[in-house]
Amino acid sequence: MLTISKLLFLGLLSLTCISQRALAYEINIKSLGAVGDGKKLNTTIIQKALDQASAAGGRVIVPAGTYLTGTLFIKSNTVLELDPKATLLGSTRLADYTAMTWGHHEDRTPWHLLVAKDAENITITGSGTIDGQGPAFWEKERKHDWAFYKEIEERPSPMVEIQNCKRVTISGIKMTNSAGWTLHLYDSEDVKATGLTIINSHFGPNADGIDVTGCSNVMIANNYIDTGDDAIALKTTEDSKECSYITVTNCVLFSSCVAFRVGYESRKDFRHITFSNCVVKSASRIVDIRSFEGAVIEHVNISNITGTTNSGWPINRVMEIALEKIDNAYPIAIKEHPNYGKDKPVSKIGAIRDISITNIDIETDGRIMFGAPKGSYIENVYLSNINLRYAMVDPPNPLSIKAASVSYFKTLPELRQAEAAICLAGIKGCVLRDLRITWPTYPVPSTWNLLKTEWVSISKEFYEGNLDKIRSGEKRQDFKVLWARDIVGGVIDVSTASSSATALPKTDLQNVTAKVIE
Repeated sequence: MLTISKLLFLGLLSLTCISQRALAYEINIKSLGAVGDGKKLNTTIIQKALDQASAAGGRVIVPAGTYLTGTLFIKSNTVLELDPKATLLGSTRLADYTAMTWGHHEDRTPWHLLVAKDAENITITGSGTIDGQGPAFWEKERKHDWAFYKEIEERPSPMVEIQNCKRVTISGIKMTNSAGWTLHLYDSEDVKATGLTIINSHFGPNADGIDVTGCSNVMIANNYIDTGDDAIALKTTEDSKECSYITVTNCVLFSSCVAFRVGYESRKDFRHITFSNCVVKSASRIVDIRSFEGAVIEHVNISNITGTTNSGWPINRVMEIALEKIDNAYPIAIKEHPNYGKDKPVSKIGAIRDISITNIDIETDGRIMFGAPKGSYIENVYLSNINLRYAMVDPPNPLSIKAASVSYFKTLPELRQAEAAICLAGIKGCVLRDLRITWPTYPVPSTWNLLKTEWVSISKEFYEGNLDKIRSGEKRQDFKVLWARDIVGGVIDVSTASSSATALPKTDLQNVTAKVIE
């Protein structure tokens, strides 16, 4: 008979054996001949270590040093651990990367630095660095100091590509200098991306932080992302699954574009998504939710977000929700791409419903804009405890008349031109309460970037020759609190806010059956 003491002994013996076995399968890449001088190409050596670790269910150690490499493939049952002083340095020669296949979009090129494909039980960890040397794949010159670099078409993007994997953990790593997208999670399940630091140029072309395409059961937490394009973007495409059960929390985000995006690329559905407890140091839009390509987006909860839209761009938005039907929204410009010249019609308009947004505190110069075209509706939108603090008011006209791009309410010109802090069109069941607006107290803060950038030239009618008057408040745009069209049901309470000028009406309403409290 086994006594308790014998069982404990056998348990400890088992744990000791497992520990010894795990240690036996640790592989330090230097033991295979890797050289961390930033000059020798180590692709073959590091790949050998990864293959051996996968076969044994072990760990690859990247010690202190800078290890130049091309494409590396991480296979199942592998831990890749980077020493705090270790760097995996992406080669600047495209020939050192393994060509895979083009994704649906030209930003998903065939070349990547780190790849996990059709694998499970993968961990990428440590506190070392993955450096893509992205600027080597961009044109050297820019139009001006606030312009984005132009990418070279053939470049490694995404830098880290996780495809069709299960049980993946990426933690502690610093990722920097991506030539395009940084970390892409594609058609994968049970993924944790935690404690990451992602730093790219604010003018890096399409330098997204984390892109999640067609994934489920994903936790993105405790990350610092400082980048040129979307910080965190959820997508679905013609070649992906749906996107569901995604949590983004406790992050600090800094972007020249959108902090948190759901949709934009939206061929499949999105469900059960949260974005909470985050700080946005700056972005052109804090939250962007849009269905262009027939997707249903539902059960999205956004809460406890603070930050600023001080991106230096005109027509910043605090938040936007767009339901539109747009054929061929993203034409391919690269002739070598398999989708070049292909027609991509959208069969039906999608749906956006059950969106909850609470406890939002943003410094801005722009608007909250939710819209669906005539005959369609966003359904069940709840906004509570919204605090908008205006550094200045950026006028929506005349730029908005011309800016009918897919990223700016292409089919809704009235919404684009509405002069109000809250602009709503086509909503069934809208609740807005506890709204606070603080209008500018002039002069405009010297830190507000829009009055320092070249982008003001896009809207010459307001800005050109008037910067000093705008700073002082002598020349200014005034906003109502609310502009609304085609709102069916719900309660909209704007009694706790005032327009920016005493002579300006608080609301501009048309075909609104919701109860409006002024």
